[in-house]
Amino acid sequence: MSTRPFLWRMAAYHPRLFWTGVLQWLPFNLSPIFIGLLMKLFFDNLTGYTDTPLSPWIIVVLFAVNVLVTLISIRLASRTETELNFRMKGLIRQNLLAHILRQPGARAVPGSPGEAVSQFRDDVEQLADTFRNFNLLIVKTISFISAVAVLFYMNTAMTLGVILPLLVVFYLIQYSVVRMHSRFRPRGNGRRELSGFMSEVFQSVLAVKAAGAEDSVVEEFARLSDDRRRQVVRERMMSQLMYALLPNLVQIGSGLLLLSGAVYLQPGSFSMGEFALFVHLLLHMSKYIEYSGTAVTQIRQVKGYLKRLSWLLQRSQAVSAIDLRPLDMSQEPSLTEVPAVSEKRQFKQLEAKNLSYLYPGSTKGVRHINLRIERGSFVVIAGRIGSGKTTLLRVILGLLPSLGGEVRWNNRRIGNPDEFFVPPRTAYIPQVPNLYNGTLKENILLGLAEEGLEEAIYSAVLEDDITALPDGLDTVVGVKGVKLSNGQIQRAAAARMFVRRSELLVFDDMSSALDVETESKLWERLTGRKEATCLVVTHRMAALRRADHILVLKDGGIESQGSFEELMESSEEFRSLVNENAGVRPG
Repeated sequence: MSTRPFLWRMAAYHPRLFWTGVLQWLPFNLSPIFIGLLMKLFFDNLTGYTDTPLSPWIIVVLFAVNVLVTLISIRLASRTETELNFRMKGLIRQNLLAHILRQPGARAVPGSPGEAVSQFRDDVEQLADTFRNFNLLIVKTISFISAVAVLFYMNTAMTLGVILPLLVVFYLIQYSVVRMHSRFRPRGNGRRELSGFMSEVFQSVLAVKAAGAEDSVVEEFARLSDDRRRQVVRERMMSQLMYALLPNLVQIGSGLLLLSGAVYLQPGSFSMGEFALFVHLLLHMSKYIEYSGTAVTQIRQVKGYLKRLSWLLQRSQAVSAIDLRPLDMSQEPSLTEVPAVSEKRQFKQLEAKNLSYLYPGSTKGVRHINLRIERGSFVVIAGRIGSGKTTLLRVILGLLPSLGGEVRWNNRRIGNPDEFFVPPRTAYIPQVPNLYNGTLKENILLGLAEEGLEEAIYSAVLEDDITALPDGLDTVVGVKGVKLSNGQIQRAAAARMFVRRSELLVFDDMSSALDVETESKLWERLTGRKEATCLVVTHRMAALRRADHILVLKDGGIESQGSFEELMESSEEFRSLVNENAGVRPG
């Protein structure tokens, strides 16, 4: 989508605010013309050039009225502009977030979280500022045309002699800026790459230390910083060159034009008031040329912002960032409620048929998987590292797009599993659950009411840990739950799952950070829940022995399946897994 349609589409989001802002800014921007006319009246009265002299006090009163109207204009327009600015930023960010949440969860953003945050913050701010300048440019253009009309009424020839050179200067500078921008345009996005790198490093400090890679990380940081420095220098050089050239060339050109127009100042051809008005409006128009040059240059950069948004939207049209949808900024969000499932739609069976997925540019993934889960069953997926266990869960839940096969819920084919498999149908705990820098209660509820909280805490074997925490449920867990142990993080995520009372519970190696006693309690309490249905990735004996059915994966396919006893007799791969993990006691 090109720049102008994009800006007009933004204006169409809230046309009342957009055009109200234009009308409210008009008195302020027309004020210089009114002041110029007052100056003409004053000097014409002073020199006796007019046939209808006015009292100087009337001119003073008119000037005071102009000041008052201008102040009111600034106050009203600033408020409208601020509201429009926040609404535009809110709309774009809401649409970006909605698009990301619609993507397969395992690859929702194309880069790192740091890169995505950089785009949410910086590019959206730039788009909103550009839109504000676009709104003001309309107002200032109306003011410029009005000033030109006044000068044309006074002296057509001299007005043309002033306006045409100003426009030529404007277009020459714009042409030069475009050429310089195309020549010195940086490759890549240094800001995004640097932000993403820093985010990844801060999240992987222990891994960097364990690998002894501190020097390599510092060298890479220095390289990215140097690339970003060169990019910023180029950008600042172009912008500062424009800011330096434009006002100076306009002012020099205006002075030369005034000197060349002295021929019109023969006795009787130009009054002192007309001269004052002409000079005043010439300055006003020069400022317009200066402002419009800056604004147009900034508007030209919208295409770059849209290109970066397209990257974040993973090749979707950037126009989807301004899908016109309601944005209520007047009320506090209400607590989320998980809808109850009617008896007619209760879970009875989940079936995956011929399910396949391969990672891009790789032969790794899962192939031709068939799986059936009945209500109330406890199904375990086992296998070695890299066998495809996590990938299979993600494909079933729609967190990765399947390349073949289908998933059926109660014998009904699911077209969009990523939208379908959410509470109260399913709940999912990944290998590394995410906790946020809030209280433990906030991390468990995530906006839900507290009904069922105590039961969820008990099911997650978290009650003793909460008692030991300094502030109990109100303890702030820190970024990514840094103040909790790995086992506490896993069980906090389990409590978050249980409080939603979903019909199908999906665990990806959740018990790996738990000791044997805690794990046994968790599975015992879980299987004691009425009609609990579980799909579990694990290699731990406590879960394997409880399983109604076990799938053993190898190299992305099903090597064998059956009950624990059946597999111990028939599957060499399963016996090997059990023997390797016998006696293991994770901390």
